[in-house]
Amino acid sequence: MEKLLVINPGSTSTKIAYFEGNERIWQEDISHSRAELERFDDVLDQLEMRCALVKDAMAAHGVRAEELTALAARGGTIAPLRSGAYEVNDAMVDVILHRPQDRHASLLGALIARRIAGASAYYLQAFKDSGILSEGSCTAPSEETMHAMAAAARPFAAR
Repeated sequence: MEKLLVINPGSTSTKIAYFEGNERIWQEDISHSRAELERFDDVLDQLEMRCALVKDAMAAHGVRAEELTALAARGGTIAPLRSGAYEVNDAMVDVILHRPQDRHASLLGALIARRIAGASAYYLQAFKDSGILSEGSCTAPSEETMHAMAAAARPFAAR
């Protein structure tokens, strides 16, 4: 059975969901206070903090990285990628760290996924026109968003 972890980092929260097959087993919505985020000069500086929080949530629910089939992370704009699902690789990490188009927390998704899952990390650059997410779900991440992200990662997990 596929075991998928989905990460959705936003400007003031990090959402995490764990799926076994099509069933969502648990979801955590971790809020980040303004004071907590103001400690960082740049959004990419939040990587260690958010990665630790994701690992803590996994540990609290008894999920080990080596048991995951895949880890999917929702993300922001990375040129020249179009909307869709992509394997996180060294080139993507380099672009995020050294040549990002914007400075939104969603870029942390690929970096967190790669740190936790290594070669089984997938980045979902999903916008309303991609067919991955429905109208409105990109701006208000919901249970639908988490299920859609897991569904988008399944073909990669089957490799």
